[in-house]
Amino acid sequence: LLFHLLIVLAELGLGPEDLARTLWERHRPPGGPAPN
Repeated sequence: LLFHLLIVLAELGLGPEDLARTLWERHRPPGGPAPN
């Protein structure tokens, strides 16, 4: 499932780093550290 999801994201031009950054921004606690 995860592998298939990565393939779909790759086809959409969204790489793993972009996905991780998006998820981090969405789920990080308010006032928490920003991603590097």
